[in-house]
Amino acid sequence: MERLKMGTIEMVENSLATKSRRSPGVKRALLLVFAVVLVGAVAIPFISKRGEREKITRAISEARQIVTALRIYSADHDGEYPASLHELVTAGTLPESLLYRLLPDGSKEARWIYFPGLKDSDGESRPVIVEADPKDGRMFVGLNDSSIVTDRDLQSFLNRHGLTMPDSKAGKGRQP
Repeated sequence: MERLKMGTIEMVENSLATKSRRSPGVKRALLLVFAVVLVGAVAIPFISKRGEREKITRAISEARQIVTALRIYSADHDGEYPASLHELVTAGTLPESLLYRLLPDGSKEARWIYFPGLKDSDGESRPVIVEADPKDGRMFVGLNDSSIVTDRDLQSFLNRHGLTMPDSKAGKGRQP
């Protein structure tokens, strides 16, 4: 019986020793899981902002392309800008996909408000185009000097620059 007790005690001691050796592994695994969760919690806001930055970058790039196309057009037309942005498409200077967004019913809606009647020699800070329907409240404005600025309130922006909203023939509204 004494031997049986010793065997049992040795087995328990061996079992405890084995468990204590496993314990650091379990601790490491839990620490690793905690670290992954923590990194994920920190990374998610950066990932979501990345999508927003991509949208901003794309809008700025498209505004620059349109303003550059306007300036190219004006170089061939004695400094005059076209009567509408669609003339840039007709002239082959700009792809139509930059000007319109496709609506669910299959029609197209202008993405940009165009202020016709300017010349490339007009003031450098004069707005030429404004993004027509900014989803997050931010507007992208293409200026006559090819720079792009952002603003949040269209009406106050127009008032500051002494502008009024152009009519639908100038590049705003639906297209068939």
